[in-house]
Amino acid sequence: MGSRVGVSFLRLVILVQLRQQVPAVVEEVETMGNITFDMKDHPVLNDIFEKGVVEGKHKGEAGMLLRQLRKRFGAVPDATVERLQMAGSDDLDRWADAVLDAPSLDAVFETSKH
Repeated sequence: MGSRVGVSFLRLVILVQLRQQVPAVVEEVETMGNITFDMKDHPVLNDIFEKGVVEGKHKGEAGMLLRQLRKRFGAVPDATVERLQMAGSDDLDRWADAVLDAPSLDAVFETSKH
């Protein structure tokens, strides 16, 4: 029964967005009181949520490292920005440590640990 409710909810969300009635539905839900729906209990919504969390964390880490690089070394080439966006978490962590004491932008990305 739970997945049936989840599918119905998902259909309602899509229909509300298509009909551009989000403000009206939000107002109605607020007047109905405390309604809870845990996205983690729904297989489709949970997957979307988890993917968004991972992507958001990665984007935040890459963005913070880019900010640190610009503050420390000035302009950062586009190729380096792309490298940050494509990097895995381990590389971002290593580079974030290296930016603290690397003598140059290039040195941040050297394979040796700082």
